[in-house]
Amino acid sequence: MEGRVSDPKRIVLFGMNGQVGGRLMATLAAAGYEVTGIDRARCDLAMATPKDIAVIIRAVEPALVINASAYTGVDAAETDATMAERVNGEIPTIMAHAAAEQGVPFLHFSTDYVFDGARGAPYAEDANLNPVNAYAISKRAGELGVRASGGTVFRLQWVFDSRGKNFFLTMKKLLAERDEVRVVADQLGCPSNALHIAQAVTVAAPKMIDGSLPAGIYHLSGGGHTSWHGFACAIAAATQSTARVVPIVTAEFPTPAARPKDSRLNSSTLASYGIGMPHWREGLTQAISDTNANS
Repeated sequence: MEGRVSDPKRIVLFGMNGQVGGRLMATLAAAGYEVTGIDRARCDLAMATPKDIAVIIRAVEPALVINASAYTGVDAAETDATMAERVNGEIPTIMAHAAAEQGVPFLHFSTDYVFDGARGAPYAEDANLNPVNAYAISKRAGELGVRASGGTVFRLQWVFDSRGKNFFLTMKKLLAERDEVRVVADQLGCPSNALHIAQAVTVAAPKMIDGSLPAGIYHLSGGGHTSWHGFACAIAAATQSTARVVPIVTAEFPTPAARPKDSRLNSSTLASYGIGMPHWREGLTQAISDTNANS
């Protein structure tokens, strides 16, 4: 570790065009940070070498490196596990090592899917990991690699936004087109608006930079919880859809990848540092407002 003296307002952000990355670009800039966003054109993670990543970080001399890039195809990973492992496991490990070598704190995002969902209660950060699909296995590998170099991991869940590809937008479209939609009702979690995630990370950034938030694994999710069916019902009500939202069990909607039944996260640790998100219903209200503003 070189212990470089960096500008406390300078950040490198990998994955600048994703749901969370795009929001982070805006919220961090609004907070006065100078953000160098890295996209695929500048660094193709499928082919990037450790030297490529180290050179990017060294050139910027940031006070913080954030990785918001990810392979997010949960079902696709079942037949493309090698690429999922590369992007979600190997690359974050390389990034964390490069940041540590240059004395810079590093933040990476993981997922509630590293748990099997069998506990029946919200998971604390130190709960046993038991991923049930290839995507989750790759995310666990990333967590382990990041922590081995002293980096920080924020576990997220059920991320949605008013743009991109996600459950909220898919359901909003289906509710407008169909008389009936069938939605899984026996999987529990907390829908998380990408904007609220970015706002929480922006609060966390100076604490990571000055060391007042110790490096480690943390859970970041909003208040409350629901099922996918409950989320769909809330979307229907918010959009004044007259479509019927029919609850079904997971077995009636088979997918290539298994999903945890109850992956609720206990986010009280981050909350004790003044870092948190509002209730998921506020996230939905925000997404509806954003969608209406952009239409």
